[in-house]
Amino acid sequence: MQTLSWRHTHHYVQGESVEVGDVPRHVVGIIRGSGLGFFDSGEVATHSIVIVHDFTDGTGPHSGYVTYAFEDGATLSLSYQGMSTTPAGQNSTLIEGKFAFLRGSGRFSGVEGGGDYKGKRLIPAAGGGEVYLDFAGTRSR
Repeated sequence: MQTLSWRHTHHYVQGESVEVGDVPRHVVGIIRGSGLGFFDSGEVATHSIVIVHDFTDGTGPHSGYVTYAFEDGATLSLSYQGMSTTPAGQNSTLIEGKFAFLRGSGRFSGVEGGGDYKGKRLIPAAGGGEVYLDFAGTRSR
């Protein structure tokens, strides 16, 4: 097993949320984003991310998928799920959860493993949802 850690940043490029109607400010939605992954090896990869959320007052579960694309043509895809917590009266949201590698290509072909992530959404989703996450885990291959 090999350790792998990186800082992930993204912003929202497309999304839709709908009110559930059971309690005030309960929404479910899907968001597409893009950004960069800054890997501990010094590499920088681009990525696309899909986020599904179920929030009440900005707090609740989220899940989704990320695919990183590296300059050498390799790709690395993972799934994740966790919790987002928006403290009362604040615009930022604390984010944490677990991830699992799904597949890869090139030097990541046959990848297995996973780990944890933790970070923050710095501005509300309506303002572009600028996010950073720190990922740390282990992988085989």
